[in-house]
Amino acid sequence: MKTALGLAALLCFSCSSAKIAGGAPVAPGSEPEGMAVAYFNVTRCEDANGARVPEQEGHVSLVRMPDARIVLVERRPGYDSLVVENGWDEGDARVFQLAMKRTGGGPFLREYRVPVAGAVTGRVVVVDRVASWRDSSRGFHARYEGEKPALSCDLAPT
Repeated sequence: MKTALGLAALLCFSCSSAKIAGGAPVAPGSEPEGMAVAYFNVTRCEDANGARVPEQEGHVSLVRMPDARIVLVERRPGYDSLVVENGWDEGDARVFQLAMKRTGGGPFLREYRVPVAGAVTGRVVVVDRVASWRDSSRGFHARYEGEKPALSCDLAPT
C-alpha cells in the first residue's frame, strides 16, 4: 500500500505545486490539434523492486503538429492531459522527457520511449534520481544510467 501511494504521488503530473519543464498539463479536450500518428495503452507497471503495480488506465498518442513537430500526449481519466514537447530520435526510438519538481522535494523525470516505426512496445519510466542534465537546442536531455526507475510501465501499441 505504501508503494502504491508513493507511486501515485510520482504520477501526479497535474499537481498545482509542481514546476514542469519539457511539457505542460492541459485540460482534457484542449490537447493540441494535429494528426495522430501512433497510439499506445499503458500496461504492465512495476516498481523499482520489480513488484507489479496496478496500472492506472492511461493512453499515450503521438501527434504530428501542423509545423511538422511531433508531441506526445498522455491521457488519464480524472486528470489533466500531459503534452510533452521535449523529444528527439535516438536510434529506433523516439524519446520524450518531462522534468517535474515539487515544492520541498527534488526533481524527478518522466521518460517515454516509443518506436519510430512499427507496432513495437514502448516504455514509460519515472525516475527520482537523475545522474546528469544538459540543455539542447530544443529542451534538455537527462540521463539516469545506473538508477532503477521508481516506476516502469509498458506502452502497448493499439
